Parts: sequence; structure tokens; C-alpha cells
Amino acid sequence: MCDAVLSAAGEGDLALELFAGAGLFTRGLAKRFARVIAVEADPEAVRDLSHNLRNAGLDNVTPLAQRAEAWLE
Repeated sequence: MCDAVLSAAGEGDLALELFAGAGLFTRGLAKRFARVIAVEADPEAVRDLSHNLRNAGLDNVTPLAQRAEAWLE
């Protein structure tokens, strides 16, 4: 599933990932895009995502602890 999503996403300057969770797709997106904004409402999931990104050495992702609907407004 990750391969299919990443293939469909392509690559570029900016990716927006809504409902990011702990980052199932985020790491792959971060390798394909210059910058990724990862929006997730659950603060625990955002902490896990941030931890996973640090462990992977990825610093081009901005994790946001916010409801996707609210962020899109």
C-alpha cells in the first residue's frame, strides 16, 4: 500500500499529508519531497511521528497537532 501511495504522490517541493498518524506514509513522502506538512489531531500520534522522524534523521517534515478540517480553513 505504501508503494502505491508514494508512486501516486510523485515528488516535488511540498507534500501535504492529512490524518498523518504516526507517519506510515510520512517517511516516504519526506524522501520524495523537499518539504512535508503532516497534520494529525491526536497529540500522542504527533509525538510518535516526531520521534520516528528524529530516529530516521528527517528534518524536512513539519508535524502539526491539529484537526485537518481546522487546518484547511
